[in-house]
Amino acid sequence: MADTKNPKGMVYVDSSNFFHSLRRIGLSMYHIDFRRLAQMLLMGRELVEIRYYAAPLDQAAVPKLYASQQRYWANLRKAGVKLKLGYMQDNFFECKKCGKKRQGIVCPECKYEFAKVTEKGVDVHIAADLVYHASLSKFDWAYLNSSDGDLAGACERVRMLGKKVVYVCVPPIESTALKTACNYTATKDATFFSGVHIADR
Repeated sequence: MADTKNPKGMVYVDSSNFFHSLRRIGLSMYHIDFRRLAQMLLMGRELVEIRYYAAPLDQAAVPKLYASQQRYWANLRKAGVKLKLGYMQDNFFECKKCGKKRQGIVCPECKYEFAKVTEKGVDVHIAADLVYHASLSKFDWAYLNSSDGDLAGACERVRMLGKKVVYVCVPPIESTALKTACNYTATKDATFFSGVHIADR
């Protein structure tokens, strides 16, 4: 008898990468309905979980941006999205407005905020979770919203475990490594994302 069980799917969102991909096509990640996005990607498969990977801003350096980020994350959690956090690594950068150098993401002289920090640990979390969840058979299909080619190795291992990986690609940002490593590439444009876009409130 044929197996009629509905395949299970999980959605993995690399927030920084996804943010920049959408911005290149004139959209904001902060207005994306992730549950609707997942439903459109899964096309009838059973949604197990949406996982969102990010890093917290420095509350002391940019309190307003930090508070806005926390409010956004709270809304994601209310929608049932699971968050997994890395951390930010500060380096010294020169303010584009006044020329002063400092560590962080806001210039103390002119108060210009510039997000010149580096996320750490996020891609490691995604890679580890992809392989771990595949090994536990938490999903049959994984949908990866990222163009970070460093995740190609994890995608290959997921396939070795008998699961399928879909690379959700948002041109012009693309990864040849992920196209090769994943079972399928789902290329999406502004028209697709307009269907999962929440109007400004």
